[in-house]
Amino acid sequence: MYGKSMSISDGMIEKYFVLAADVDSKTLTRIKKLLKDSSQNPRDIKRELARSIVALYHGNAAAIDAEQHFDRVIVNKDAPEDMDEVTLEADVSIIDLITSEGLTKSKGDARRMIQQGAVRIDGKKVDEMNFVISKGFKGVIKVGKRRFLGVR
Repeated sequence: MYGKSMSISDGMIEKYFVLAADVDSKTLTRIKKLLKDSSQNPRDIKRELARSIVALYHGNAAAIDAEQHFDRVIVNKDAPEDMDEVTLEADVSIIDLITSEGLTKSKGDARRMIQQGAVRIDGKKVDEMNFVISKGFKGVIKVGKRRFLGVR
């Protein structure tokens, strides 16, 4: 919900405050002024919108958690705290692992992601199709922008 709010176009911010957020007229007037101020970054106003919407439906604590998660995963491109984890019982190829754990739809999709440089292990790009992860490996695998797997 937080991320969806952050992805709206700048021209829709005011409408979302009116229709989706529970804000008073004083806050709405302040938002309108901020939107007209060219020195104000619309991203900051969207953050306020996203917090308001999440807080309305899920509470203030959830809004804070959602913002922190967004900053960690989207802005800073770090791994989320709540990612799936797997323990390797044997050596496994990167293609087999990311396919079997649902990070890619198929082995062909896994190969394409590797070719495009979208597969990383502990931040390092995987560029070998036959890369094998050893049984004792511990770290984080990232596929694309938002799919993560912890290996323990």
